[in-house]
Amino acid sequence: GGFTGIPGLFEPGDWKRLASETERTCRGLVDDVITGSGSAASVDTVRKLDEISDVLCQTIDAAEFCRHVHHDEAWRRAAHGACGQLGAFVHELNTDYGLYTALCRRLDGVSGARR
Repeated sequence: GGFTGIPGLFEPGDWKRLASETERTCRGLVDDVITGSGSAASVDTVRKLDEISDVLCQTIDAAEFCRHVHHDEAWRRAAHGACGQLGAFVHELNTDYGLYTALCRRLDGVSGARR
């Protein structure tokens, strides 16, 4: 592995690629949540949301660590860029109406099944 054992993270420019890969993976998971249907999918929805969180945190946590402790300014700048890119993506997720409505549908399905 590369920096902190992350595969493919061997030079500062790799942070941009890693951030983009992280975002792409999470977008796929978000699409899965949005296109899922019914209350039966509620457990899968929770798992997918947890996976989104895990994928984001693996990259953001490593980038935060790097930007604060790495001895090389180029690494710190690149990690800072990755943090900015993924921070903007998290903001996008927090305001994604499609994701919100998908979650509401799942919760309605679960509460309706318990009535």
